[in-house]
Amino acid sequence: MTSKPLSLQVVGNVYYIPVVPHPDDVNISGSVFTSKSDNHSVILFEPPIKSGIVKFEVQANYQLFGLGIAQNPAKFQRNEGPQVVGKDRMIFYICNGQIAFADEGIEGNAEFDKGNYVALELNMDSNPRTLSFFIDDEEQKNYITGIPESVSFWVFLFEINSSFKVTKFERLIKPTALHGSGTKATSFQLKAKIEIEPPKIVKQPKIVEQQQKRKSSCEQVPRGPIPHSALVPSLEDTQVDKDTVTMIKSGPSTILFDSVIKKGIMKFEVLNINSLQFVGIADESVQYGRYEEPQARGWEKIVEYFSFGKILHIGHDFIRGNAEFNDGDRVALEINMDSNPRTLSFFVNDIEQPNFVTDIPSAVRIWAHLFWKDSSFKVLKFESVTEPTAKHGAISFPYEYGEFWVQGDIKNIGIADQSVIFGRNEKPETKGMENVVIYNSRGRIVHIGGKQIEGNGSFGPEDIIKLEFNMNKDNRTLTFFINDDVQKNYISDLPPKVKFWCHLKDKGSSFKIISFAKFSDTGVEHKFFSSSKYKWGKKW
Repeated sequence: MTSKPLSLQVVGNVYYIPVVPHPDDVNISGSVFTSKSDNHSVILFEPPIKSGIVKFEVQANYQLFGLGIAQNPAKFQRNEGPQVVGKDRMIFYICNGQIAFADEGIEGNAEFDKGNYVALELNMDSNPRTLSFFIDDEEQKNYITGIPESVSFWVFLFEINSSFKVTKFERLIKPTALHGSGTKATSFQLKAKIEIEPPKIVKQPKIVEQQQKRKSSCEQVPRGPIPHSALVPSLEDTQVDKDTVTMIKSGPSTILFDSVIKKGIMKFEVLNINSLQFVGIADESVQYGRYEEPQARGWEKIVEYFSFGKILHIGHDFIRGNAEFNDGDRVALEINMDSNPRTLSFFVNDIEQPNFVTDIPSAVRIWAHLFWKDSSFKVLKFESVTEPTAKHGAISFPYEYGEFWVQGDIKNIGIADQSVIFGRNEKPETKGMENVVIYNSRGRIVHIGGKQIEGNGSFGPEDIIKLEFNMNKDNRTLTFFINDDVQKNYISDLPPKVKFWCHLKDKGSSFKIISFAKFSDTGVEHKFFSSSKYKWGKKW
């Protein structure tokens, strides 16, 4: 792909390749990139920049969260944020005007929104190397020095319909950044070391005396209201007025409530006043700093209920089926620590939602997440109750905390060595990863070592999954198909004899065998540039 025609100050356009985490999530039309799903997408632009003066500019079309650079090597998976490469290995220019890296936040640059042109200018020939920022061709106050010797540009699409257009990717004769009077340099190598205030506890006046006498735990709270305080990452970003929390400026803010839930049945309900994005629970150990999203300590430590009606945990797969919650809606979490297993249930406007969570940790806290300026919610209930209101009836579906969540009847499909026989309640990996190949519903294949190899398509209800062997070849192969489309990753060097298997996990799950037949010729040709081979018996 190329950028716009050259100007007199330009050496040449940079021919770039966008690296999209998953093709199902992003539509590319020329130089316009649009999110097609609720999954986060960090789009990396190759080639890496190692020398010269390079300017990368995009136009924000809709809800552009931010863009930046990452130290190479860098790779982003599906539904990951830019911080996943390491906060000390990336620089993030957020739409609220803040520059984030190494747990620091630098303020003073302009915000950007729909229609703005946002540019990053790398000078890899200067000493030290620099990164400068522009909004609509206007140089911004803060710039970064000490840039690593090899970096790549990236852009972050946060939600469905988010969009941007690449307007420049070019090498310059000389920098356009002047770094004149009024500008300020911050060293990337020194990790900024700017003082950032720790999370503040904003106490509610009516319960101050109670909190001094009690521990923040349902274990010691009688039936009725539970004393609680909002752990606000920064009072510069978030305002608390009694039970109402409001964003003063745009930027991620995860508000944790200090009460640790260990025992009893607890109900937490909030009113979505304006643009509440997520609510959920976190393991007792989790704390949040400024500019951090709920998954900052790992997806394995949280459960997230997204305003689009999806729930999320390990596996980066949104579980659909619960209701959306919009402005004016009430959303509630009901935690039952007395049931076996412990459960988390969801409600929207008093209506129980079908998907719920089992086996939650023995001690959790509740959190809510805001991002946009003026977004707001109000706590309506934070109370201990005698009986649960969740019934978990015929249409309810449980998802187990600590497990990879996938939606669909077939959780995994694959092959096993001829010696393998599965017993009751055993998972495919029970017999040893060296004896099986797993193709999971998220599109990943797994063998020795447990590393999940991405590149194949995911599958869900109504999809047709086909495994095709060629045992006539010297390097016996296994090829995967989804709805007759051959998949990228395939297996070679299979054992002389193998078995099919299919893994169902949940009550009511089912599948239908459509064909089990021999062919004289597979017709599959694994092309070098579009296929990837993985050998049985080797660590992937």
